[in-house]
Amino acid sequence: QLSTELKAVKDERDMCFSENATKMKHLEARLHVREDDSKDEQEKLYEARRQLKEIQQSDAQREKIDLEKTVRDQKETIERLKGEKEKLSDDLINCMKKLEVF
Repeated sequence: QLSTELKAVKDERDMCFSENATKMKHLEARLHVREDDSKDEQEKLYEARRQLKEIQQSDAQREKIDLEKTVRDQKETIERLKGEKEKLSDDLINCMKKLEVF
């Protein structure tokens, strides 16, 4: 009878070990899935950061180009206004000379 009880205890123990081993395999599988998901998320995050950096650099480059164009346009306007001022000054001098003749 002791032998039968001992065998029953061993069988129960073996069954528990087997169940625990199965649970461990399932948990390990879930862990691997989560690790893979985590890696995917990290890769997505890295890619998003890379794209954001590219966009920021592109925006900065566009802003630089716009500022350079604005500076160029303002220099051209200054030169044009200087030319107009010189012409008006010459016209004024000519008008004053004509008035002296009268």
